[in-house]
Amino acid sequence: MMDEPRVILMDLPPAYHGVTWHDDEGNCTILLNARDSWQRQREAYRHEVDHIKKGQLDDPGYIEYKE
Repeated sequence: MMDEPRVILMDLPPAYHGVTWHDDEGNCTILLNARDSWQRQREAYRHEVDHIKKGQLDDPGYIEYKE
């Protein structure tokens, strides 16, 4: 069972809704854009949790970003 990730709200550029990383102990942190609506933050949170569940944070070849 996955521990709940730490969530931080921070003003980010409009193109960024969420970012996730984990520390050396495997604890995950999700950074959400504080400028987004509550609904958009919720969608970004679910999206980032999906990355965690799929193990994509451990895949050095996986990068997701928008330009």
